Amino acid sequence: MADSDKFKNPLAEPWAKLVHLVHQSGGYSHIIAAASSFGKNVVPRAAALLDVSPITDVTGISDSNTFVRYILFCSLFNLMTRNLLFIANLMVVSYYL
Repeated sequence: MADSDKFKNPLAEPWAKLVHLVHQSGGYSHIIAAASSFGKNVVPRAAALLDVSPITDVTGISDSNTFVRYILFCSLFNLMTRNLLFIANLMVVSYYL
């Protein structure tokens, strides 16, 4: 499926179409990408093709429908639940106390 010259360069549009095709063929419930510049570029486009809203800057996943996001305002963590297709950017973070 990904054997094409389109994927030699990190352009978001062909990669988003690939994510969409893989999801259609596999019927996955969760699609997760790293919160890198490439992941943050591909995930919104893939989410638009899948007709869902992306979840950005996820710092933890509690169960199949609950994820944790860090909120900069007041340094809080926010626990959210999503029952639809889960498409997210996952951040790797370290906290020093």
